[in-house]
Amino acid sequence: MRETQLTLLKGMVTRDFGLFASVDLDAVLLDVNAPSGGSRAAQVAALSAEGVLVLGESGSGKTSLLYELLRRWEEWAGASRSHTPIYVSAKHLHFAWGRCDIPWAALPGVEEDMVERLEAAFEQGRLVLLIDGINENPACTDFTNPAVQSFWQTASRNRCVITLSPRFYESHVKVSPLTSFFGGRLSTVALGPWGAAQYRALFERLAKAYRKSGSAQMGLLAGYLDRLSVEDWQRTGNLLKMTPLTGLACANFFAGNQGERLPRDEYEMLEHLTAFYLRHEGFKGNGWAAAETLLGLLMRLAWQAYVEGQGGRFSCVSMDSAARIIRECYPLLEDRKSEVFLFLSRIPYLEYSPENGLFYMNQHFADYLVARYLLQTFVSGDQRRLREVLGIHWEYFNVSRYYLQGLQGLKRSAKEQFLQVSQNLCEAYLQAGRSGADFDGELALARLLQPLGFLGLPQAADYLRNVFEECEEGAELTRMSAAIGLAWGGDSTALEAYVERMQRVPKAAEFNLNWYLFFRRHDRSRRDCASFRPAVIGRWEPVCDWLLESMLRTDRDFYPLRLLYAFSMCNFLKTMGPGPFFARREENGTAEAKAAARIQSAGRIMAAWRRDPQLKAWPALGRQFSKMTALWAKLGIKEKGQ
Repeated sequence: MRETQLTLLKGMVTRDFGLFASVDLDAVLLDVNAPSGGSRAAQVAALSAEGVLVLGESGSGKTSLLYELLRRWEEWAGASRSHTPIYVSAKHLHFAWGRCDIPWAALPGVEEDMVERLEAAFEQGRLVLLIDGINENPACTDFTNPAVQSFWQTASRNRCVITLSPRFYESHVKVSPLTSFFGGRLSTVALGPWGAAQYRALFERLAKAYRKSGSAQMGLLAGYLDRLSVEDWQRTGNLLKMTPLTGLACANFFAGNQGERLPRDEYEMLEHLTAFYLRHEGFKGNGWAAAETLLGLLMRLAWQAYVEGQGGRFSCVSMDSAARIIRECYPLLEDRKSEVFLFLSRIPYLEYSPENGLFYMNQHFADYLVARYLLQTFVSGDQRRLREVLGIHWEYFNVSRYYLQGLQGLKRSAKEQFLQVSQNLCEAYLQAGRSGADFDGELALARLLQPLGFLGLPQAADYLRNVFEECEEGAELTRMSAAIGLAWGGDSTALEAYVERMQRVPKAAEFNLNWYLFFRRHDRSRRDCASFRPAVIGRWEPVCDWLLESMLRTDRDFYPLRLLYAFSMCNFLKTMGPGPFFARREENGTAEAKAAARIQSAGRIMAAWRRDPQLKAWPALGRQFSKMTALWAKLGIKEKGQ
């Protein structure tokens, strides 16, 4: 069963790798980023007796690690060779109220006559459960459901290796009862981002594997991979999430007749790969739907998944919603619904779970499609859809990053159309705001104004400057958004003026505190900023973590805003105290570790900024940096090396 399951699983995965499907990726990827002196999979196998949580961003190698455990379990299992390893995608776990159904027969490689034996082994604790992606099925951690409690109670008697994203761990698992089922012994293993050394090793292995293939095309690619400077790639490509999957995706980009150039950004890379999927999976020429139609369907499904998934926290869409979208938006495809669903089931990064009646999307793929949907909506000028998208919160770190990247890549005519549509909407919201307080309108204005800086159009900068200068008293979010948009466009004068205003006007500085507390709160569904009371929070750890993370970044998107973030850090320290940097006596070791990590981050910021030539070239930033470092120095924070 193990060999059959592994073969079927890897057959599904190779769809994602395009030209690399012919390469032995296990041999290429194995332990490129392993801890020194050992194998990552062997490390996890050793910890599995008490349960392991494997944390990593999408594409960091979590699923590949589970496959490696499945393939080489007997080699690493030691005394636990009697346990049977089995891969279980969390997407397919179904939890009715009080009853958990594990679809054993639906798992790859499991025959009908094996089901009873697997159920018995599960009850007796004789399995190694390789549970992949519990963040992709929110029902897995709904501990109000007795079925969920029963499942984890039984699962804990087996060996368990569970993968999930760091964000989901922090918000749903760390504070949940899950650890208690394992007697508090769950270990965590983090798969961090890759650096230049890991990419160099990966490309060396790919080049070696291609040379063995004897293909002329593969030989040319191998030569390019040999010459490629990973450092230049990281700097020029501006790819923040450097993972194994990113490496394979970019190598496909290079091999796809891109003229030996780097991807402009992640958006262009995903755009290339999406076209690659549609072309190489054979959908473009199938005769029943054009590639543009199928891409449009994917974008609408991703948007619906975003809406149903609480603003991107879960990227899944129900089969009923998919059927409704086909019926309402693509009526000519309704008679071919079975073919459409087959198309969806074959797209990489999209998986159908019949048990739950849901289509699950890979987070990055879904975020890219949502960003593309937003851009298309603006360029088309569809007023109904525009009001709809402006009413949904989209976070910078996910959707907005791809959205801003896609905006830069638009053709000039599309940029001008985007600007015209945005200006018309802005004027409508500004006019409505003059009639009375409308925070939802201000939120919409923020989403409209800030991206205009990425258009690179002089008329966009003129419009932002006009909004900033004529902003009415009290409209602080609009004023800040216009300043941010100008800074992203390369003009920092408005941002300097805004920070200076906050130093002079107490109400503006108070808004700065309240807005960031509201923006970084945990209950993201709230929209009542006008009646939001920061006093009920008491502490500002989420804001502190966000500011530190933002100030550590060097990419174009955050770089111009360091003046604003440095002022905000000082504002919080002076007003709300240094609480995030110190753990209370009654708190546990986790709080102490977090406080120590924040101190380390602050020290690295001090060291990195001091070496940055922009500190001297931008006097306002230099002055604010001195104020921030003086406050940190009083806390005993010293400069740290990177």
